[in-house]
Amino acid sequence: MRCGDRVLDPQDREILENHMKVTYDGRVDALRIRFSDVPIAESDEEKPGIILDYDAQGNVVAVEVLDASVRMANPRSVEYAEIA
Repeated sequence: MRCGDRVLDPQDREILENHMKVTYDGRVDALRIRFSDVPIAESDEEKPGIILDYDAQGNVVAVEVLDASVRMANPRSVEYAEIA
């Protein structure tokens, strides 16, 4: 699996596929990072264009960045790094 310019080893691939999902929708220019599959109970726009999604217990389950191509150099590029 490629992630940006890196090829992920199997352990990193498992972490990304089973626990976190990053999507970019170029039609609406929105980047979304989903941390879990728990149902979203509430969403708040904390800052203009930054939406946080919460579960029923108030835990953040996703972050959405609107106008992503304006806010970052390349919203289609993802790099994953684990710091021990």
